[in-house]
Amino acid sequence: IATCIGSETQYPITSGAVLYPFDGNTRDAFLLPRYNCGACSGSAILLNATQQQYASIPFIDFRNTSFKLEVWVLPINAATNSGLQDDFPIFGHSTLIPYWNWIHAAVVYDITIYQQLIYFNGIIDTVSKGIVTPYQGSSSLASTTIGLGKSAAFAVTSFYGMIDQFLITPQTAKSSCQIYNDALLVAYFPFDTNGTLNDRSASVSPGSSSGTSITSGYIQEALLFSSVTNSFFQSACFPYFRRSLTFTLLLWVNPTTVSGGGTIVHVSSDQNGNGTLCFDMFGMTLNGTII
Repeated sequence: IATCIGSETQYPITSGAVLYPFDGNTRDAFLLPRYNCGACSGSAILLNATQQQYASIPFIDFRNTSFKLEVWVLPINAATNSGLQDDFPIFGHSTLIPYWNWIHAAVVYDITIYQQLIYFNGIIDTVSKGIVTPYQGSSSLASTTIGLGKSAAFAVTSFYGMIDQFLITPQTAKSSCQIYNDALLVAYFPFDTNGTLNDRSASVSPGSSSGTSITSGYIQEALLFSSVTNSFFQSACFPYFRRSLTFTLLLWVNPTTVSGGGTIVHVSSDQNGNGTLCFDMFGMTLNGTII
């Protein structure tokens, strides 16, 4: 992860990007799909293949341009999931999609080299062979359906499962580091002057602080905390589904005093610092030892 720090996707995204977070609502949804707890903050859309549910979004102009598509998917029912069959990998990639697991999938098309790449969980899975010509469709009346497709080989195919954070960015081909960060970087707060409390990861987790100030840091700027004002920085709404995975937490600290000890990172299930999940992830002892 550290090798890709500095290559984060800049949020909010502009330049015609379309993001469907499916946080309890969606435009042009069909048959009132249900919403469930999602991969990222908020909710996800739950599509039932037996009812051929899908979401429809307006026309996006992909003609003769690079583009990037990213989405979190969780396939549920193998028996009715014709959109992601066990013997038919998604997007033509080489890896089969497991059921009941959140997967970050990305498709990147680079018109400068006529190449298409497929990523899963931030890792390149498939690279196109030969020249891939750009999309040539031209109808502004066309639309894109999410969760339902049709082809000569498979007729109508429906997806049974959850979909979250559906993002399409035309006119740009993301780098491998940007895709990797979007898939695996849960939160990144550089604490710089420009957007001091902004999360630079794709999660865009909200941040707030009390009693802090900006000072010169190890890398550009940093947050200065004071024991006199009981200052703190707080963020929330991290993707809960990753709680069973291993993780790495990195930060630079410069204590103004090492006597008396203190908490550096505290985790809790409640906003007030308490809750059923409540503990200090690490801090300092009375003599300044990191624990």
